[in-house]
Amino acid sequence: MSSYKLENWEVVNLKKKFYYLYIKKLSFIFYRVLIFIRLLKPINKIFIARKDLEKKYKLRSNFFKSIFGQRYLKTQPIKPKFTLSQYTRSKDNKYIVFLDSNINHKDSISRGYVATKRMQIDYLKKLKDYLIEIAKVSKKKAIICLHPSSNLDLYRKYIKGIKIVKFKTEYYILKSFIVIFHDSSSVTSAFCLNKKIINLKSDHMGDYINKRSELYKNKVHLITHDLNNYHTKISESMIHTLQKNIKNQKNFMKKMFFLEKNYLHLNEAILNEIKVIKNNKSFNKD
Repeated sequence: MSSYKLENWEVVNLKKKFYYLYIKKLSFIFYRVLIFIRLLKPINKIFIARKDLEKKYKLRSNFFKSIFGQRYLKTQPIKPKFTLSQYTRSKDNKYIVFLDSNINHKDSISRGYVATKRMQIDYLKKLKDYLIEIAKVSKKKAIICLHPSSNLDLYRKYIKGIKIVKFKTEYYILKSFIVIFHDSSSVTSAFCLNKKIINLKSDHMGDYINKRSELYKNKVHLITHDLNNYHTKISESMIHTLQKNIKNQKNFMKKMFFLEKNYLHLNEAILNEIKVIKNNKSFNKD
């Protein structure tokens, strides 16, 4: 989920605003000019899983399209990758899975936010207490699926007693009882699997991550917990509320993605393209 205004203006510090508003746009205009004068070729086809983006790319009134022509010659809707048939419903549902975002994610740093070492340690201690309390109420085991860029040694030093893994996110989401996240593309798989989901807020994550997490709260109506004030929200009744909220998640997915049976998965769509290319080459040789 994205928001141009949020990502390029609202949470960008003053020094960076010039880059995001002008330099970044100029580079895109230059790229479009190169296509217009035939030094670059337009992209033949783009595969799109999001319904809103497919509409955007097809819109004829776009300023750049009217001057420079099509950026993509064809668009093809596809299913999101997390709906692949290999993901079957798991009956385990035995983990509280936290999807780490890295408190010093490069996207936050590029917008002028850097968490100090003291802030990182304070965040990790609060995260540990939160996950322990959630695990206790739900009677499940907590797992942290670490972002590839996060410091594993730092997490293990300040979060004792909770398993921390890297590169096994999809496996643990499949077996999750509750999925907790700040802002993560991996949460899409939790939506597809109709998992119970909590959106987590923390001042230590900075404006960029927190503002992005609010997109999920506003559009999907996810339950949100704040690391500074969550004790009254964690109870057995919370589980029931999370279960009821899955209906909102399903409605969101139907509006957001091409999930209908007539759409292909990306790998299937690409294989079809390869077959067409091979058949054309074979026909031309004959």
